[in-house]
Amino acid sequence: MKNKATPDLFDLLKSLVDHRAKKLRYRVQDVNGMEKRISELQSQIYNLQQFISNNRYDRADTREAESEIAGLESEISSLTQQIAAAKSARAELHSATRFYQIYDEAIKPKPINTRTVDSIPYVYVENDWLDDTLDSLRITLDNRKYVSPELYEQSLQDYQDLMTRCIRNGEERQG
Repeated sequence: MKNKATPDLFDLLKSLVDHRAKKLRYRVQDVNGMEKRISELQSQIYNLQQFISNNRYDRADTREAESEIAGLESEISSLTQQIAAAKSARAELHSATRFYQIYDEAIKPKPINTRTVDSIPYVYVENDWLDDTLDSLRITLDNRKYVSPELYEQSLQDYQDLMTRCIRNGEERQG
């Protein structure tokens, strides 16, 4: 037997996802801009390394260039971490979006399947109880937006069962 998730469970999960998604939206940043900045910093490092190799006898300029390279490398490391965090946040937001789609499918009422309802033939029944029962079930089916999904599904099943029984009884009488 399958365990079904209740609307309360979905609401609880939705509140958790809502809380997490608010924080994630702030962590998603412009990854392309950061990657562009990293490539600019790498070209600056390359130029400084060329400067160091060309001026290896001037110690003061070499030390200054090396400290500048260290600063640029730490900035690249920081940007790399920010990119990883932004990509992770983007992936989590994608998962949250998928959850919202599942939530909408599970919680919102399903559209009326008119083919199913209209394909059930109306049969004149002489038994008053059966006729009244079929009419009340048909009213429930016609007013789907005002009833719970469980009641609708149960009414549809009951209506189909009663109609099948009526049709079988009619065939037995004729045959």
